[in-house]
Amino acid sequence: MKYLDEVRVITDREEYANENVYKGMKGTIMFPEIRYRAFYVIFSEVGTGEDIADISIRIEDLELVSESNLTFEEVCENVIKGFAVLVKDGYIIDTEGEKLNKIPYDYNS
Repeated sequence: MKYLDEVRVITDREEYANENVYKGMKGTIMFPEIRYRAFYVIFSEVGTGEDIADISIRIEDLELVSESNLTFEEVCENVIKGFAVLVKDGYIIDTEGEKLNKIPYDYNS
């Protein structure tokens, strides 16, 4: 998962429900940096395109629906060196290509 990918929420949480975001909803990652083990995602009304919410969603609560055409290099272009920008094969990857978690899918390892 990376900037501009379409994602789906796979877990209900109170903090998401408070923003009218629920399991099964699709959104778009709208910020290239991963902050606090979460992506900033925008959710829009199907059909009208009206924004419902734009909130941080934990990585483990998202699944990839479809990838954007951006390359890793394009994502990293305007991001501060060393920031996390990508989730691939269960690893959080920074702008240098380094894995930030030791155990795949255990994002806090």
